[in-house]
Amino acid sequence: MRPRPDLGYGVGLRAVHYPHLRAHDPGDWGVDWFEVVSEDYFDGRHAGMLDYVRAHRPVVMHGVSLNIGGADPLDDTYLRKLRDLANQIDPTWVSDHLCWTGVGGHTSHDLLPVPRTPGTLAHIADRVRAVQDYLNRPLVLENPSSYFEWDASEIPEPEFLAQLAARTGCGILLDVNNVHVSSVNHRFDPNAYINTIPPESIVYLHIAGSTDKGAYRLDTHDQPVYGMVWPLYALAQRRTRGVTTLLEWDSDIPPFPELVAELTNAKRVRRNLVDKFHTEEFYTEDEPIETIQQARRRPPDLITAPPCDDLRALQRRMLAGITGRRSANPAALVKDTPGLPAQDRLDIHTRGYLAKLIGHLRGDYPMLRAHLGDDLFDLFATAYIHAQPPSSYSLFHLGDGFPDYLEHSRPPNAPAAGLPAAIARLERAGTFRLAGAQT
Repeated sequence: MRPRPDLGYGVGLRAVHYPHLRAHDPGDWGVDWFEVVSEDYFDGRHAGMLDYVRAHRPVVMHGVSLNIGGADPLDDTYLRKLRDLANQIDPTWVSDHLCWTGVGGHTSHDLLPVPRTPGTLAHIADRVRAVQDYLNRPLVLENPSSYFEWDASEIPEPEFLAQLAARTGCGILLDVNNVHVSSVNHRFDPNAYINTIPPESIVYLHIAGSTDKGAYRLDTHDQPVYGMVWPLYALAQRRTRGVTTLLEWDSDIPPFPELVAELTNAKRVRRNLVDKFHTEEFYTEDEPIETIQQARRRPPDLITAPPCDDLRALQRRMLAGITGRRSANPAALVKDTPGLPAQDRLDIHTRGYLAKLIGHLRGDYPMLRAHLGDDLFDLFATAYIHAQPPSSYSLFHLGDGFPDYLEHSRPPNAPAAGLPAAIARLERAGTFRLAGAQT
């Protein structure tokens, strides 16, 4: 089994908790380490707080914009900023997601599933090796939650991850909550999924909360860990004989002590397993269930040429449909699986795409939102997003063109926006700040 440090139990470092961490002695924080969203700390942002935390706890970088599964060339600017931050803070690990986030210069700010074909596996493996060489450190990749399966997919996700780790030496960040969410959405056995992942490749675990939406489960990170996740977490801990754990909580974030209290559940689960870690009967190489074995159509190692042009075409069509062009007919690319029609599965991403971007614009322009009211603000914001789709990996640049859009364009039947444009310009320049806005 590959040597790996056991950092213990951590949480994400979020700005809402900066005051608590500053006000309390580090010995009383109650967590062993912190995970930071890589992009939030590029260009020296929050550097003072990051240095303060690093002086007292290990830190892990966790990105959302690497686009490792994308067909576009890797973003040189993004990689340079990622490397600069890693060299500056020397994190224990640098991680991201097995997904694609955009194509053709259009960024979705969503973690979209890849079509799991032998060619795509070879394509992603090449990119992982290139990133690892550039960073001069191994990359750790997480299994994301998913709501649709590509019809082109041939390789089950856990097998795809295992093959990728074997080819590249990358680590796996096993998000146990995501395994549960995807298993509900796609009707597979989550235990079999975890049993398929090579335990020696698992570097650390994520746990989080999700939301029951009736016909599917949504990965929301806005509540305590769902009860059915804990047995999966125990299984992952058994197979790894104990591994680092991170609690994710990204929306409706509670006070810091409540995060610490939620971590006690993870500690309790693992503590109950300690006596079993060194027994002869404890560790077994469980075979995946038959359905996973049957899903393999051909050994992925037999094909190495990545069909990048085909992948690019697929991703362009999918992104066009998710972001509003129904003429792209992306539902035809989706596997027919029980539970939800293909278009309903894609609509989950469409709603998430708009909600995330509108929410960010609301945060960037609180005074304008107060002036217009939510309905009118959202009307302008939606029209702006469709007219000028995001192209930067960073949401910090999403609202750069909003003042000009308000001045020169407007949705049909919307009132003129002369005063709103002026407010937006002043607000973008930093004239207006609402109390409690993140800096």
